Amino acid sequence: MTDIVKPGLVVWRGRSILLCRKRGLSSLILPGGKREPGETDEECLRREIAEELGCRMGVPRYLGTFEDEAASDQPEPPRRLRVLLYEAALEGEPSPCNEIVEVVWVPVAEERADVSPILARQILPALRALQ
Repeated sequence: MTDIVKPGLVVWRGRSILLCRKRGLSSLILPGGKREPGETDEECLRREIAEELGCRMGVPRYLGTFEDEAASDQPEPPRRLRVLLYEAALEGEPSPCNEIVEVVWVPVAEERADVSPILARQILPALRALQ
């Protein structure tokens, strides 16, 4: 089983977090993405936030690592997703860019069927426990 490793970013607005929907994917996911060769997590997040949301990121703070099955709308073998979770403020108002087609603010306390498995089973419960 292939692992996918991605830094992911939690951006708070009150008790809601920013989630996005990538073109071709039905589930909402965290902003972030795969590191390019030689990139640190922070460099990756800064690049991805600029590319996907059209804004800049403040100083990130590491929250933890989460693992679960990767979300996929394709009939492929299941893969494991490891999210290296950070939180930071954004500079500017996020809007969908490139492969991102939707950005939404989702209350952390809200149970939603349209979030990725790792968000539903791992990350959102951990964030609820922080509040």
